[in-house]
Amino acid sequence: MIRRFVYSLVLGALAVALLPGIAAAKVTGDCDGSATIKGVTYTPANDTPSNAIPIPNEAGVVVTYSGSVGFANTNHSGSAKVVVGPFNITLDKPWGGSNPQDDRSVENQTYQLDDFRDKLPIWIPGVWKVTATHHADGGECSGFAMIKLEGNPLGNAVGWVALLGTIGLIYGLIEAVRKRRMTSALFAGLFLGLFLALDLMMWAVKPLDNLTVVVIPILLAVLGLVGALLMKRGRPTF
Repeated sequence: MIRRFVYSLVLGALAVALLPGIAAAKVTGDCDGSATIKGVTYTPANDTPSNAIPIPNEAGVVVTYSGSVGFANTNHSGSAKVVVGPFNITLDKPWGGSNPQDDRSVENQTYQLDDFRDKLPIWIPGVWKVTATHHADGGECSGFAMIKLEGNPLGNAVGWVALLGTIGLIYGLIEAVRKRRMTSALFAGLFLGLFLALDLMMWAVKPLDNLTVVVIPILLAVLGLVGALLMKRGRPTF
């Protein structure tokens, strides 16, 4: 009975990680913006993994973008970042300036996606969360959207390592719990959560947010440790 209960907890934790994100994105503050890629226009309404903005892995693609603010835009600054769990990686260079003429909008600006691709050490397909903030004398705003780097998750070594690692760690966690190896169960649960986060991102289920990168690994680590403690057979080993 206890063993079945522990396994159910582990499977429950995995199910939580697989739940699709709830659409909660909207721009906070008086700002608006859009981007057009290959003839399709996207906005912050593209806020879920299933509705992510596709980023093609091909040369020569140009993004056309526009944006505006509804407040005094002097002495402004801002940045766009990619979310990786509790961390944020800045995309390109932050923007800013004194803007004494108080320009409040840009129209049909262009960005070469080749510049973005050149900055990546390796193209890892999957869904990512991108946030943006803008501050000025008259106010501030923020928002986020999902982007999807297109490609086959199993088209590179990272995808295979993530998939095979997850399978191996599931087996390792179950065996560590069954044999009451508490330390092994703890680390197997922790690394299973991290590999699972990478799988979910690459298969466009969830981005690398705090739930998948922090909460689920810690939960699986604790469940592994508790499961090993609850097992009756044999003595615990470290």
